[in-house]
Amino acid sequence: METRARESEPGVFVVLGATGGVGSALTRRLAGQGHRVLAAGRSAERLEALASETGAKPFVLDARRTGEVLACLSAAMDHFGELDGVANCVGSARSGGAKGRPLSLGVVRAAGGVVVRDGAGRELLVVHRPRYRDWTFPKGKADPGESDEACAVREVEEETGLRCVLGSELSATEYVDARGRPKRVRYWLMQVESGELRFEHEVDDARWVTAREAEALLTYPRDLELVRAAAAA
Repeated sequence: METRARESEPGVFVVLGATGGVGSALTRRLAGQGHRVLAAGRSAERLEALASETGAKPFVLDARRTGEVLACLSAAMDHFGELDGVANCVGSARSGGAKGRPLSLGVVRAAGGVVVRDGAGRELLVVHRPRYRDWTFPKGKADPGESDEACAVREVEEETGLRCVLGSELSATEYVDARGRPKRVRYWLMQVESGELRFEHEVDDARWVTAREAEALLTYPRDLELVRAAAAA
């Protein structure tokens, strides 16, 4: 039986109040899951001990002071180059999220395509990604300033080698990714314009399958509505 893996990759998080019970537990959990963590708190001694245990980067601050929190976030960006979430474990979560829960910094914008071909019957193209050990539709995150439509065409070509033309837009999927960020993926029905299947970018295999075969093969339940929509289009 094939294990259906969760789409995941390490993230970067800041934990405010990391020297308290909730904050230290969250820091340990995030670090144990392979995420990179900046642990912030008032006690330098406790932070050093926590950093030694978990590999987190320590940062001494008073989380009640806005200026110090902003300096902490800036230091995290300088050190890691990116930031996926912030957890406020100091008293009530003044930043608006649940206490001790990483807070998303924004919706991840992505796009992809359900590529179809029509012969004796309609077939859909699904791809396999070895990094996630999953079967899904080709998709990816939009570049800054890139339209969703351009992103969808680019990602499909990068992952499959097929240059496609956009058809009708299908329903978008929305979910929280493994970094704790809300993600929205827009999809379009696509037809192949040129190219041949090749795999150079994240994908190592692809299959043309019927709608029924796709429903049995796809890893994520959220993709099933796309199958039904593409089959009926």
